[in-house]
Amino acid sequence: MLAPVLRTTRLIAPSAFSPARGFARLTLIGRLGADPELKTASNGTEYVKYVVATDAPSRALPDGSHPPSKPTWHNITSFASSAVPRLTALRKGARVYVEATYEMKRLEANEEFPARQVVNLRHERLMVLDKGPNAEASAGHMDD
Repeated sequence: MLAPVLRTTRLIAPSAFSPARGFARLTLIGRLGADPELKTASNGTEYVKYVVATDAPSRALPDGSHPPSKPTWHNITSFASSAVPRLTALRKGARVYVEATYEMKRLEANEEFPARQVVNLRHERLMVLDKGPNAEASAGHMDD
């Protein structure tokens, strides 16, 4: 009974997302917390770092009101050279839809910080939903 469904699923599913090969993806809708920054790695590769703020809805208080929500800040890195001009044209306050892959990375302790885990977010796709108050003429979407 399930065999035809399973066969169909296998034919449609791209091999890049087969069960043997896991992946982690994060989808964000939020506002840019600062203008994206163009940086250069030690090997000379240019990349863009940008920050997206998202708000989780707050729970209603007993009187029915909602306290202000606190933003969560997400640091994202794009190594896609084709996206550099479009990303750097965006301005703080733009409302964006972002797809990013992520990985957990353990940082060893040093004199300044104890050992900790950080999340590395790598830009895969971005769509501008609203250019925001500081906008220039650059909208649309960009893929890695």
